Amino acid sequence: MEYQILMLFKALRIIKIFDYITLLGDTKVLLFIICTVYWKNSIVGIELIKTTLMAGNVSQIAKLVFCIPRPFTIYKNINPSKFALKTATGYSFPSGHSQGSMSVFGFLANKYNRNILYAIPFLVAISRLVLGVHTPTDVIIGLIIGLIFIRLNKGNLFVIALISLLLSIFKYTKGTEFMLIKDDLMIGILTLLFIIITPYIQKPHKLSNKKILIGLIPLAVVLLIIKYFNLPTYIFYILFLITMFVYPKKAVSKK
Repeated sequence: MEYQILMLFKALRIIKIFDYITLLGDTKVLLFIICTVYWKNSIVGIELIKTTLMAGNVSQIAKLVFCIPRPFTIYKNINPSKFALKTATGYSFPSGHSQGSMSVFGFLANKYNRNILYAIPFLVAISRLVLGVHTPTDVIIGLIIGLIFIRLNKGNLFVIALISLLLSIFKYTKGTEFMLIKDDLMIGILTLLFIIITPYIQKPHKLSNKKILIGLIPLAVVLLIIKYFNLPTYIFYILFLITMFVYPKKAVSKK
């Protein structure tokens, strides 16, 4: 059944817009959105970060528990899009793009009563089917995980991050390829760094649009440099996390 559905969605691949819609679920794009929200309103931003990290860790744990391969390795004639294949490096279930986009855009939709934003994660989920890197089950469960943590907004972030980190290390010691556990390992490390940094974050702040733009431009430049020289992505993630929390203190002090 899933094979037939994927073949139907594959016909939509001639519509190139799905190559760009899927970027709205990419971790790096979501980081820029999260950073903007945090700099605009740190209280809302912290809530968004916790929700996203909670859902992200659970999603990555599920990937390592179920170890379901990508559909293009199971079914014939799927032939995934080369554009999307670059980010389809880990296990298939559940869809990280679907979960991530729901965690961020769903949170904003719920927080600011902008239900139209819920359309974005659903479009991202469809794009993953069109591009041939996920099955319907993958994207549906990914959306549900994101939605659950938006609604609950509860859970022990430290415990979940520790499970994610230890599970990825355990899998690696048992012979699992690093490519299959690197996302799980990274989100676990970033979550623990966030937990360590949080007590030292300054008082609530709200930066102007101008200061937000000034802060985002260097981060975008760093990302382009890292991609151009094919450097490890984790360098960007760590620099981004540090900048996200350090920059507001500098910006506010310049008032």
